[in-house]
Amino acid sequence: MSAELKKLIADFGKLPPDLRKEIRQGANEIGQPVLSAVRARASWSSRIPAATRISTRFGAKTAGVTVRTSARRAPHARPYEHGGMAGTFRVPVYRRKGRRTPWVDRAARPFFTPGVLAAEGDVVDAFKSIVIRVGRANGWH
Repeated sequence: MSAELKKLIADFGKLPPDLRKEIRQGANEIGQPVLSAVRARASWSSRIPAATRISTRFGAKTAGVTVRTSARRAPHARPYEHGGMAGTFRVPVYRRKGRRTPWVDRAARPFFTPGVLAAEGDVVDAFKSIVIRVGRANGWH
């Protein structure tokens, strides 16, 4: 993160609440393409896309857009993401009556990391544009 952006985040606490709200709404719009990219890359799952959400936060100490997948609603998401890397992971396979069979390999299907990285540069540029636009609309020069 650039020093410029860190200073901006620190200065958010000094902004009036109505300006923070306006910037938060703009940031939410910026995050939508990231959210869509992550959901599209997880379209092979019936639960992961619906369990993936976006939130924005702008306070005195923290500011940003967060995209996250609920582990409760899609417990299989993390193993399939596999740290954003291709490869395999192992899972136990169960038979009826709870008898366990050997572990099997499953192919990783990273969806989250590639989706976020694809839009990373655009998000930073768009965020800067929103802050400038909101500032100018409210009398900043």
